[in-house]
Amino acid sequence: MSKINIRPCNSDDLDQIIVLCELHAKYEQSEYNPTGKKELLAGALFSNNPPLSIVVADLYGELIGYVSFMKQFSTWDAQAYVYLDCIFIKEEYRSQGLGPRLMNESKLFAKSKRLYSCAMANT
Repeated sequence: MSKINIRPCNSDDLDQIIVLCELHAKYEQSEYNPTGKKELLAGALFSNNPPLSIVVADLYGELIGYVSFMKQFSTWDAQAYVYLDCIFIKEEYRSQGLGPRLMNESKLFAKSKRLYSCAMANT
């Protein structure tokens, strides 16, 4: 598992992310239509002020998992927080500690991009 690179996604990852989304939908016993998803995800991930972030698990160029998250705002706390949208790992790589690694890297990425307030940065 140490050869797995956990990193923010880039535009070259989009085709593989769509495949992972389809596998995730199948796992959740849901429908998934990949039509137009590449363009929509590209806009959501790589615009000037992207509303979505994705961190991927990369094993020698093959994406084997991802976590997606976005900045939200809490009226009660009057501060930003990060909302976890999805986490998915291919079945053959589950139960090997990859989930916590994805979550930790997502937290570090969110801190580096200041997606949530300093008051929450210590959590």
